[in-house]
Amino acid sequence: MAEAGIPPARVRCPALAARMVGLAASLPGDDPLHAVGEMHVAPRLRTTTGWRDVGHRALAWTGAADVKVEGRPTKTIPPWDHHGEAVTFCLDVGPGGQRAAPAHIRRGAAEATLEHLPPRATWIWSDGSAEGGVSQGGGGATITFPSGETREVRVPAGQLCSSTRAELCALKAALNAIRDADADIADDPIVIYTDSQAALRMLESGASSQTTHLGISI
Repeated sequence: MAEAGIPPARVRCPALAARMVGLAASLPGDDPLHAVGEMHVAPRLRTTTGWRDVGHRALAWTGAADVKVEGRPTKTIPPWDHHGEAVTFCLDVGPGGQRAAPAHIRRGAAEATLEHLPPRATWIWSDGSAEGGVSQGGGGATITFPSGETREVRVPAGQLCSSTRAELCALKAALNAIRDADADIADDPIVIYTDSQAALRMLESGASSQTTHLGISI
């Protein structure tokens, strides 16, 4: 197992139990699994414990015992509710945009893509990150309106979070800032630039396919 890079059972077991505890906590209060996850049952055997005890011990060991679990949405956007007909995604800037390409080639590919975008638009440049991809996440964005006015937004993404979540938090904060701005953007398009392929693919799947409150709100 070590040679194959497979975690041993002593590691895999608490990881799965902790995930189960998180799953139960993310469900609505009236869900049967949520109720089971909050039960306190005296063990019948001293040497045998259930996933609740193992999971809570694992979370305590990692310092995540008091971290709030984000709830799962109980209702998604129906597919017949048309959202985003005017939204397009571009996840490919050609072979020059690949990570393996030299920096000057990637820059040229990005500039060539920019040249084909509307000259008059509201521009969002967003980015997010998390330490090690798993903790202390945060994001920010620079917004440039057609008038030339520029605004910046910053937002925390959570004590425990993925880099993708941090990217989505930054994007949502930028969109909220545009929605609440006094700037006159009329019918000008909004162009968003972010380097998170995972976040874009998640949103590209459509409004009715979102499985998080964050994705649904965006």
